[in-house]
Amino acid sequence: MVRTVVNGRKPSIWIYESCDMFDRNMNQVSAEFLRCWKSAERHLRIYSRGSTLHWLKNTITPPFLDHLSFQIGNQLFYVRIEDFDKKMTSPGSQENVNVIADACNGHACFMPMRLVYGEWVPTEKEWGLIDANFHKPLNPLSVISDEKIVMTDWELHDRAVQIVKNHIYRKMKCEITSYEGGPSELPSIWFAGKNGYEWVVVRAIRNFNDEVSFPLNIRKTVDKYSELGAVGHYAYVSFKPKNFGRSDDKIIQVSLCRGVEIEYKFSGLISATIH
Repeated sequence: MVRTVVNGRKPSIWIYESCDMFDRNMNQVSAEFLRCWKSAERHLRIYSRGSTLHWLKNTITPPFLDHLSFQIGNQLFYVRIEDFDKKMTSPGSQENVNVIADACNGHACFMPMRLVYGEWVPTEKEWGLIDANFHKPLNPLSVISDEKIVMTDWELHDRAVQIVKNHIYRKMKCEITSYEGGPSELPSIWFAGKNGYEWVVVRAIRNFNDEVSFPLNIRKTVDKYSELGAVGHYAYVSFKPKNFGRSDDKIIQVSLCRGVEIEYKFSGLISATIH
């Protein structure tokens, strides 16, 4: 399916799978939602000072599974922003936030906002977050611990997508039109290349020693989008804990845990059309 969306300064064509497992709202977000989103992001950023907050998502980029997400300590938080008075529509749904939170072993939250004298402010005190499962105010600092939590496949894949996305944006100087953190979703990234729209399938690998080959399951993706003139790539990112000992004569299976400093290896985009 091909759909026209407004992205930045001008309309663009975004090509995507028509059988996605999520009900994604790919339409342009309203100017009012953008104002509300900026206020929510700023509130979390300011309120978290003194805490080691690492953003997982703090950009308005489709698909809208979550509006904001972040990590503090060994816990992940996925946030949906809503108008308390229900006068403004928010893209996506709370169900989508619940899906990504469950897949990443994180906390699904929502952040009710209210327009007060022309400014969007949280309706809740302190962090402004409500736990989506228990419908009670959530203080992220109250749930972090010293427990070693192994990163899920979705979580690690999302980290790999962020690395590749930053490479495309910062090194290649190309605009990201959409990206997907779920490992089962193909493609992982769409971007505006010099000669048109291009896509990338990303794979995360838990070991530097693992051999990497062309992912055969993207052949249909290659064929499908080649017909539409979109250039395809794949990229793999290998991870291991920093200073983790390795053996040259056998593959070591490692557990990558949250809060542990991680090294990664990424060699750039590889053309999917030459295989």
